[in-house]
Amino acid sequence: MRNHHVFIKSIATKAAKWLSERDTLTLVLERVRQFPMRVSLMSYGRLEVAVHRTFGLVGSKTLRGFVKFIALCTPISLVKFIPRGLSSICSSYALGSANDKNRIQIWLKNIEDAPAYRKVFIHRKLHFLFQDSSEDQFLHILEEMFKNPDQRVFVNEWIYFNLNQQHVIDHLKKSKLRLEGEKGEQSDYRIRYLPDHTKHMGHLGFLYLYSQYYGARDPSRTVAIWPHLAPNSFYLTKVIEHAPLNFKLMPKESWAIPIHEDQKDTIMMSRVKEFCWRFEPLVAAGTAQEFPEFDIQETSLLMPDLASHDTSEQALASIGFDPNRWFVILHVKEDKLGYAVSGETRDASVYEYIDACRIVRDLGGQVVRMGSPSFPKLSRNFPAVDYAHSSIRTDYIDYWLWANCLSWVGNLNGASTAVIPFGKPRLITNQWPFDSNGPSKDYVLPKFAYSEKKKRYLTFNEAVEGRHGRSMNRSLLEKNGIKLVNNPPGMIAQSLLELISSKGTLKVDFKSTKIDLELYSATKTPLRTPRMTLTESYRETYQNIQNEK
Repeated sequence: MRNHHVFIKSIATKAAKWLSERDTLTLVLERVRQFPMRVSLMSYGRLEVAVHRTFGLVGSKTLRGFVKFIALCTPISLVKFIPRGLSSICSSYALGSANDKNRIQIWLKNIEDAPAYRKVFIHRKLHFLFQDSSEDQFLHILEEMFKNPDQRVFVNEWIYFNLNQQHVIDHLKKSKLRLEGEKGEQSDYRIRYLPDHTKHMGHLGFLYLYSQYYGARDPSRTVAIWPHLAPNSFYLTKVIEHAPLNFKLMPKESWAIPIHEDQKDTIMMSRVKEFCWRFEPLVAAGTAQEFPEFDIQETSLLMPDLASHDTSEQALASIGFDPNRWFVILHVKEDKLGYAVSGETRDASVYEYIDACRIVRDLGGQVVRMGSPSFPKLSRNFPAVDYAHSSIRTDYIDYWLWANCLSWVGNLNGASTAVIPFGKPRLITNQWPFDSNGPSKDYVLPKFAYSEKKKRYLTFNEAVEGRHGRSMNRSLLEKNGIKLVNNPPGMIAQSLLELISSKGTLKVDFKSTKIDLELYSATKTPLRTPRMTLTESYRETYQNIQNEK
């Protein structure tokens, strides 16, 4: 009880200090002003989930009824008088629910010319055209839209998360050839601007990999980044201190200044030298390019921070962590409402990992669950320390956990990349879309794709080549007869045991099995590049379901 009061007092003190540094009325007005815009930029599905979280099922049903009535019943002649914010929400609802193509296009037309809704408009227009056009027609539309420099970034984003692997790579290769054929705006290519590499936690991991690649090949290169965007400033500081490159820290006010394509490296492509570009690890699958940056030498790893060691241990001990026992990190991306009712194709339920956590406990270790407070809370009997929902979450403790864990297990999320610089062996579970590129000490367990039309499970190659082979939209896959099946809890537990037993060593005695080679072939992963492997438990299950044909 005393700790509870201390915590409340601490929060109250921080809040009072924060408010004292601001004009309270201005702060409140700013939040009120921003709220409608933030809501209107959401897709209808995300907005409904947010309302469900906050107001429960009744609130969610009320919202659904209101939006349905406005989106489907407003006379078309009156749509143009509806405010853009409400039009944005209605366009999303109509796109997922209406068969009236004319109505969908009119809702989209209402937000077309508003700069604040530019990204939303382009993404929803592409979703509409994707469902309404033949494959050849749609690819032609993409090419035409991509020619517009103002649309290019948004088109790229949509393509990456919605088209299959082959179409994504075909598009990226065309972009690469176009960049290689253009004469640069600057004579010194060694100064590179990286506007994307500090936006998200996973992007910071890619920044580390970028620095490893170019530090070995172009150590005089200077990279300009925007530190104010970083979700973990402590982590970014350590990357900068350790990186074999020169960093230029850009001020916040420079973020809006346009940068020519030739001057910036993105998390998809970077410029090696004049007229020569390469793909970055984010888009590795399907490129057939080698990624030596995944082969991280011991001397290049990020090291534990000694200055914050005692403070981190003490704080973790206050939520049930035992400093005298080894530990494994569990990070499973999942919507707060639970995977059964919401979330993306790459998500999973944390309760599918409970058997794996019990194995760690029985072996004398412990599990620390990391992630966001928006993830579902763990039940009291779940054998893990729920750091994600604790009051001690800080940047430096996140860093301490990654630096000191025995291994990492979870699904695809930003943290799955952020942990790479520490050299900890990973178990990538429930992977979708497929990608076998990564450190050689890691294991990967792709999801299984079942075709309702063919009445059987698809091979790796069939899943990758399907029209929706990279889609993050679960309902879209289901509408097209593809059901994604998660890794069974027993397989995850057995695979984690294999990972722990390997003690994080490189699998130098490993001989690629036919199933591993099938995955490498589907993802076009060269056998000379660092690559993850399947576990024995996964291979056995995959072989069994393929034999059921």
